Amino acid sequence: MASLRKRRKVWFARLSVGRDPVTGRYVYKEFSTGQTSRREAEKVAAELDASLVRGIVPSTERTTVEEFMAKWLADYVRPNLDQSTAISYEGEIRLHIVPLLGGIPLRDLRPEQLARFYAAKTESLAQSHVLYLHRIIHKALNTAMRWSLVPRNVADAVDAPRVRREERPVLTEEQVGRLLDALRDDRLYSLYFLALDTGLREGELVARRWTDLDESSRTLLVRTKFERETGAGIIEGPTKARRPRSSVPVSEHALRVLRTHAGHQAEEKGRAGTAYHDDGLIWCWEDGARYDPNWISGHFRRLRKRLGWPDVIHFHDLRHTSATMAIAKGEPLKVTQERLGHASPATTLAMYGHATPEMHGEAADRRGGLLGARDFAPKTSRRHRQGG
Repeated sequence: MASLRKRRKVWFARLSVGRDPVTGRYVYKEFSTGQTSRREAEKVAAELDASLVRGIVPSTERTTVEEFMAKWLADYVRPNLDQSTAISYEGEIRLHIVPLLGGIPLRDLRPEQLARFYAAKTESLAQSHVLYLHRIIHKALNTAMRWSLVPRNVADAVDAPRVRREERPVLTEEQVGRLLDALRDDRLYSLYFLALDTGLREGELVARRWTDLDESSRTLLVRTKFERETGAGIIEGPTKARRPRSSVPVSEHALRVLRTHAGHQAEEKGRAGTAYHDDGLIWCWEDGARYDPNWISGHFRRLRKRLGWPDVIHFHDLRHTSATMAIAKGEPLKVTQERLGHASPATTLAMYGHATPEMHGEAADRRGGLLGARDFAPKTSRRHRQGG
């Protein structure tokens, strides 16, 4: 059993970590519980004891949160996660986590400190952003547990910031028409058309090659995406979807648009001659170079400004529009789920199943039709005739 001792308001647990192989005597080490409450310290000490029984000796190093986060980014995040995710984590840790929590010894990090951190960040950041920070911290501390740097994940003892799901903007049919009309003379008309037709993301669209398109089955193979990697340019990697999509259905209208686009691209190849780098891409620059997905997002922002639309609308909302229009027109939820690459229909329904006003009205009309309208002539009660 561990013995507890308090130093500078924090309880430390003294535990046996085994016997000295030479003298045979028990060897004791002191571990910080990171707790100021004896009751909480006893819980941590019990977890430390259990770890020792399993043969896991917790670290006694005074690694700070900042030092651990740097090691976690280098040894876990960069080798195992997408480049875009790694860049995002690095930015969040540098801008938000390290300034307030970085100097705290990792083993001394307490739930109440995390709670205060979330409360402070809620004053300046959106709740969804604070929840993202919580998820980064939780993921990092899980790794710290596996590396035997801490006995438990203190983020488990803190309620995650609650976020009310905000419905993303969805374009109306009139807005979709205006968008496509504004693109009539733009070489990206077909890309926007396919974004609305398939719900694919920017990086997934610009990575598509003509060999991915099967006109006979009207499908588009989607297994990779393009993304920008610092120092490496535009690279190709696996898609974000948890369920790898083998193919996405394409409408006959979209096929006609792609055939026209192919004709224009052939003309560009002819003009470029030997300067054309043919990578077989459906959408690329006039010389065949890859599009940067971030440039596509910027193109939409410029188009949005020209149309006079609010800044809250982004290219990604074409994906929401595609899903919502499909559901409104009666596309089976399972089909929409597979087209978007979601893990389950429940995910699709939660993210894109919000009803448009038109859907509300149509549903009400269908209910009315099921009930049927009947003539009725309510009788006035005697009380009403008598005025009360």
